[in-house]
Amino acid sequence: KNSSGSCVPSCNDVCIGGHCNAQHECVCPENHYFNPYLLEFGIRNGTVCTGKCDHPCVNGICVGINKCVCFHGYQISKQDPFTCTPVCDSDDVDCANGVCKQGFRLDQNKCVPICDPECINGICESPGQCACLRGYHK
Repeated sequence: KNSSGSCVPSCNDVCIGGHCNAQHECVCPENHYFNPYLLEFGIRNGTVCTGKCDHPCVNGICVGINKCVCFHGYQISKQDPFTCTPVCDSDDVDCANGVCKQGFRLDQNKCVPICDPECINGICESPGQCACLRGYHK
């Protein structure tokens, strides 16, 4: 029964954001769809209706009508609501291009300094600069 007391079809599975048809399937309203990315989070396809985006979400997923959510390490661009750019939380990143500056490399969405040769028993603090661990010296 619905809120007015009428008998309506029920779905074989949960149906969030949609309605059940006579075949007991979840049907999404206009401008909504079953988002296949939800499968990655353990949500079965065909059970949750989400809004469509007019453009693809770059480095993110569409979660509502024209609403992108960015993957970890990315944020919505100030210029384009459908593009996620790398989080620039350091001067070591060229934010215009989303790449590390010279002397740095990307490691789990962060720019870290490069030491060549590699620091043995030390920590690379800045490009080419190793700091020795306690008990070690150069």
